[in-house]
Amino acid sequence: MYSFSPKYGYDGGTIVAVFGPKFEQLQKTFWHQLQDAYHSSKYPLGGDMRSHDYYPSQKRYPRNWISIFSGKKEDVENLQGHHCQNLLVIVDEASRMDPEILEALESCVTSKNSRILCAGNPLRLSGPFYEHCNDPRNDELKALGLRNVIHGSALESPNYIYDKEIFPGMATRNWVNEQKEKYSEQSAYYQARVLGIFPKNPENCLIPLWAIEEACTRGDEQAIRADDNDRVVAMDIARQGKDQSVIIGLAGDLVTGIRAKHTPDSIVAADWLWTTWKDWGGKVAIDENGLGGGPYDYLRGIKRVPVRGFIAQRAAQNNERFANLKAEAGWSLRKRFVDGMIAIPPSEHRDRLKADLAAYLIDEDNRGRTKIVDPSRSPDFGDALLIAHWCQNSSKLGQLDIEMGKSSRNANWETIW
Repeated sequence: MYSFSPKYGYDGGTIVAVFGPKFEQLQKTFWHQLQDAYHSSKYPLGGDMRSHDYYPSQKRYPRNWISIFSGKKEDVENLQGHHCQNLLVIVDEASRMDPEILEALESCVTSKNSRILCAGNPLRLSGPFYEHCNDPRNDELKALGLRNVIHGSALESPNYIYDKEIFPGMATRNWVNEQKEKYSEQSAYYQARVLGIFPKNPENCLIPLWAIEEACTRGDEQAIRADDNDRVVAMDIARQGKDQSVIIGLAGDLVTGIRAKHTPDSIVAADWLWTTWKDWGGKVAIDENGLGGGPYDYLRGIKRVPVRGFIAQRAAQNNERFANLKAEAGWSLRKRFVDGMIAIPPSEHRDRLKADLAAYLIDEDNRGRTKIVDPSRSPDFGDALLIAHWCQNSSKLGQLDIEMGKSSRNANWETIW
């Protein structure tokens, strides 16, 4: 908590309450930046900046204060117990907040000089944050002083406009051009992360972007531990052009490693998988389609590796609902993301994996069965994770909920998103 000097407050007291999905994340970001600003101020700001006491008892709350809270019901109730004429509620990562918590916070800003500021990336295509940002009445509400939606794009960054790093950490022109080259301007990743808009035409995406981002957040927070008894090493193989062969390690629900490099020789690729498997251990799988056939035979015959071969066009266990094995495994992987049962820690290649996963689309074949449509560029990173997931869960694929496997044309995508 920061109890600031009365000369910076207003009559009737001033409260700034910052909420986010994870208290620990606010500690590392908002609170750390607030402390830096306080201690580096050119002029002494006074007041009492506390490093650890975020939750003083209600009896000791000062008249003017700033504090951070997690997105829990009891924290909202705690705030509701404090009345002042000037209240600012800041919600970080608003698209990830529980809708009930957001609605409860809105009930706190009842006085004339009270406001709520919600900030976040355009990831979830449902919930209060999405609805407020896309409300057709926004112009009218702005004129009445009731709501102001401010859109920010990386293309508006001073670093991008002037092509030099004016503000360290903000998007640069080089970064924007790299994202455009890697993922295309039509990708959900580019639209959300670069343009700052809710992705268009998401109804046929396999894995929602918000679910991918939350998997990365779990990786950042180390919320899921590795399971050494359920390790898998999987490879998607490439041979020429810009495509890279990719190896991904899974240990239970945690992505434990991502490696990528160009492999013009398929045997070199096979040896690379072999040495990686020796390092990481566990089960091993490879894309046996096309280029992977030779390395698969080499690993089994020469290296005596118990490798499993993934063939995307092989029949699904539930072939009435899924066009092939890739569609069935992909739908199972999708459910894993939506259910919050996978974590992707920071790594050199994480953004490429995120973009590949967000680029998979769903369609139906001429029999009305679900199939996956790959993006125009080869989704090497996404395919490697899909193969690893299949290797872990191949015996369970036939148990997928048939209703959830309906074709995109018939599914109720409102409930899915």
